[in-house]
Amino acid sequence: MRREFECLRQWCNDLWHYCGIVVTRLGGDPDQIDMIPTDYDYTLWGIEDDDYRYHEAVALELMSEAANGAYCEYLESRYWLSRDHVTV
Repeated sequence: MRREFECLRQWCNDLWHYCGIVVTRLGGDPDQIDMIPTDYDYTLWGIEDDDYRYHEAVALELMSEAANGAYCEYLESRYWLSRDHVTV
């Protein structure tokens, strides 16, 4: 209990904060030179900001989820493209 009190006291004294990690997948738009964010964000909030190794692990996990989402989207677009036949 003493440790929890000390942790809360440090938070009240602005010695640490809660933060969030946001990973945004970027997509290329042929009409724009810059990369633009897609509609997909991968986030985790409510993380204590005193352990940067944990932040890195969370960011890597979120990047993995974003890459998996992009791959699934690619497979889905390939599937629907293969079904797109011109009929006479």
